[in-house]
Amino acid sequence: MKVKIDITGTRKTDKERESLRQSYLGTARRVGEDVVISYLDSLDGFDATKTNIRVAPDMVRIFRTGPYNTDLTIQPGVSHCSTYSTPMGDMLFTVSGQKISSEIRPDGGVVRMEYDMDFEEGYITNTKMDFRFEALSEERERL
Repeated sequence: MKVKIDITGTRKTDKERESLRQSYLGTARRVGEDVVISYLDSLDGFDATKTNIRVAPDMVRIFRTGPYNTDLTIQPGVSHCSTYSTPMGDMLFTVSGQKISSEIRPDGGVVRMEYDMDFEEGYITNTKMDFRFEALSEERERL
């Protein structure tokens, strides 16, 4: 189904804090027990980047394809190695899941997550994000 997606969050290091707020039009669909939310990113430098957020009962996977590929797995209590593509080359980092929760309804829902990213250069960030998605009025169907 077609959905409106609102993403809010914060990213902080020991020296700075950054707020995030973006809205997109995309899709949401069931794949077995999981829900996959997809949209085309419109941030500067991310044009033509497709983002898929796969919400499973015990983890969230954020997978981007396009000019800058990324594959993040957020799973509480588990660390996953990941790569982030940049114009200057790939950056390796570890994602340590802190918390995830989701409330999925037939016409949308919310996914909350918190995770730490530890880059090989020793740079550490803590990110808290909410993904809210709601079926467009003409697209009401069951997830």
